Parts: sequence; C-alpha cells; structure tokens
Amino acid sequence: KRQSGTFCSTNCVKLTSFRKPYRYLNYLFSFPAAKGKGKGMAKEDVKGPEVCKDPLRLTSYAVGANILKQGEDPKLKPAEEYPEWLFQLNLGDVKRLHELEPDSLDYWNRLRKENIWRYNKLHKGKSF
Repeated sequence: KRQSGTFCSTNCVKLTSFRKPYRYLNYLFSFPAAKGKGKGMAKEDVKGPEVCKDPLRLTSYAVGANILKQGEDPKLKPAEEYPEWLFQLNLGDVKRLHELEPDSLDYWNRLRKENIWRYNKLHKGKSF
C-alpha cells in the first residue's frame, strides 16, 4: 500500500524532507558578518593619486612616470637628446583602411581586424 508523501514499497521514506534541501543551508553554513560591513557603516571612497598642478614641475619632470614607491619622477631632457622617431609617432586617431598603402603590414592587420569586427557584428544575435 502506497501512502501519500512516501516513496517505494519496501523502504518508506518521506519525500517532504527532500523537497527543498537548500532551505536549510542557511542554518548549516552561517558565517559571522565581516567587521565594518554593516548597513549603518558609511563606505570609504577610494582615493587615487594626487594630481600635480604646479606648472614648473609639470614642464621640468615627467610627472607620473615613476612606478616605484620610492624615488622621484625623471627629469625631462632637451628635445635634441630624444630620437627623431619619437616625435613622428601617430598620437591621433588610427588611420582608416583607405588611408594605408595596400602593400604594408599595417594595411593587412587593419583589414583582418575590420573583417573580424564585421563578422562579430553579423553573428551577434544568432544562437547555435
């Protein structure tokens, strides 16, 4: 004879104990609250590095170039001591495909990148 809420005729086990086992996880795995994480605690803002506003220091030192904790920023040298290619770097927008020469490596890298972008845009909404 089968009773409501039981499983199997030989080993009668109530299924009500297996219905929602995740309900009791709170009681089994309760952790103490972390210090300072309460609702009433105000969050501390993360402060970034100080911004240098001294015009003399900005024109004579490479401010922010020192990545070490100790030491100071390197001094700027006269323009004649730097290599010529440094002043010819493209600091503006990236050149478009039609602005590059077809025989250059930059052209083929840009063409590959644009084709990848196009493929990703076409297949964005499609599922398997």
